[in-house]
Amino acid sequence: PRRPVGGELPARLTFPERSAVVFTLRDVFLHGKNHYVYDANYRMFLMGEYACAHLLEKLDAVQMQAPASQHFSKLAILQPLSHNYYHFLVESLARFALLKETVFDRIPDNARNGTVKLVVSGDGTLRSKGQTTYVHDLLELAGVHESAQVLWHHPDDVSKWSVDELYVADWLVLPENAARLPPRDCFDAYYPPRAALHKVRALLASPDDP
Repeated sequence: PRRPVGGELPARLTFPERSAVVFTLRDVFLHGKNHYVYDANYRMFLMGEYACAHLLEKLDAVQMQAPASQHFSKLAILQPLSHNYYHFLVESLARFALLKETVFDRIPDNARNGTVKLVVSGDGTLRSKGQTTYVHDLLELAGVHESAQVLWHHPDDVSKWSVDELYVADWLVLPENAARLPPRDCFDAYYPPRAALHKVRALLASPDDP
């Protein structure tokens, strides 16, 4: 981030220690390109990313009451706002690193049979068209078996899915750190905990790296 006049970075830009959490949400709906998540009583689950509400399209009651077009047993999601290199590398892969450790690695043979699908925002047809993208490359470096594990969610897809179990990784400011930080705003979602970033580095590191 660009340093402000005076030399000191704002507190939120120094990656304060936060609590990385993986939630299991049961019997929910995953709706639209912004990955809204809500239950049968229309109670919305909001990831930190949704503090940037002005960036997201709204859902109305008619849309939420529409029947689901597909049903899935187990899905894991990264985040809706991941359509550039920084967001995907720093935030999405940090969420994947947490999900890998707590969900994917605990399911036998998940890499091959895709018991839990990873929902990734993007156009999954680019590689087949000969257009290699950083999303494909970073997923491969992270050890994701794309054909078995990834469920591509096109940015223009507004469909509604029902899910038996949905896994979501997010980070929260610990109470003991809250007093020294500015009020929460949408930019807080852009800075994962240090521990999560270390996991990303380990995922992407070559065996030959020192």
